Amino acid sequence: LEMDPTGKKVFTLWEKCASAMLAGAAGGVAGNPMDVANVRMQADGRLPPEQRRGYRHVFNALARMNREEGFTSLYRGLLPNVQRAMLMTMGQLASYDEIKEQRIKRSNGLFVDDFITYSISSTLAGGSATILCQPVDVIKTRIMSAPPGKYS
Repeated sequence: LEMDPTGKKVFTLWEKCASAMLAGAAGGVAGNPMDVANVRMQADGRLPPEQRRGYRHVFNALARMNREEGFTSLYRGLLPNVQRAMLMTMGQLASYDEIKEQRIKRSNGLFVDDFITYSISSTLAGGSATILCQPVDVIKTRIMSAPPGKYS
């Protein structure tokens, strides 16, 4: 059990990753209906006029999906969306904490707990999150924007 100078427990990288992935999974499940509506509304403009869904706003999209396609349509693409959310959250939170801690610990005083260190850590964490979740994001978007029955 590692402690910081103030006596607080220092989490290992694996603990940070696990807690971030758990939070990401919860967020992915909770946000999936809105994500499906968002993806469909964005894809609508690329469809031929006769295939457009014509949602007026997100609540109209949610209501119509539920009424016309059933409740399960709100959770279309759930698995890749949850995977994406887990990877994104892990890539952002766990890597930010680890990068910041390691920069401060291993820099022999060059990096301290300040704005420069936060900025560098945030930039690197954003890059790692993007690299981790990009492949799953493409799959998620294709499944969510597909017509009913295409991937089921």
